[in-house]
Amino acid sequence: MYSLAFQSPVIVYDPYISEAGRATWQTALPEGRVTFAATLGELLIDSDVVSVHVPLTASTKDLIAAPQLRQMKSSAILINSARGGIVHEDDLAEALETGVIFGAGLDAFVDEPPAKEKYQRFCRLPNLVMT
Repeated sequence: MYSLAFQSPVIVYDPYISEAGRATWQTALPEGRVTFAATLGELLIDSDVVSVHVPLTASTKDLIAAPQLRQMKSSAILINSARGGIVHEDDLAEALETGVIFGAGLDAFVDEPPAKEKYQRFCRLPNLVMT
């Protein structure tokens, strides 16, 4: 059901996950390879790569903004292939320009499709991959 890239541990944060959901993760992955973060901040502090998988709702809009980006390791990579608006785009550009985080990959934008005129700042960033 799930695979581990590079034999890496997986840290999961989901404020709505049930005990049955936790058990599913723990049986699907090798023993000791999955842990559950108590808070989003805990996940951000401990992760090398953060991949966002949430719907865009009032509670997830700008879920990842400047305060959360500053909690991440300077070597961390952020991936958002979920929905535009979950990651605050201006804050992400600033974090990438100033080395707050190492890199990012985006497949979701506030404006879809992403127009070159609006996303010029992103287009100039060598540490950002956009699809």
